[in-house]
Amino acid sequence: MVGQAVYPLEVVYIAYVVINCIVNYSMQKAQFASISQAGQPSPMPAGFEKTVAAFGLLFGLIWGCALPVFMLIWFSRDKIKDEVASWGGGDTVDMAMPPT
Repeated sequence: MVGQAVYPLEVVYIAYVVINCIVNYSMQKAQFASISQAGQPSPMPAGFEKTVAAFGLLFGLIWGCALPVFMLIWFSRDKIKDEVASWGGGDTVDMAMPPT
């Protein structure tokens, strides 16, 4: 494993959130398109479907990435690393940077 990058769980989770939001946005657009093609009246005003889909995408990204980004920032602080290192008596591993 020498020379191989180590990705913290938070980075993997952020990638999962981004992919999940894109898939949900595509499904929502397809659902609105199928409703309009079926000839049924939309339950929302004209053009509002795109706004709802975009808001869902934006809210999902913000909500899904808030905790991992906070954890990446929080645990990269030297003061927190020192505190966590004192708990087990061992050295901390910097998960944000790959080992050299």
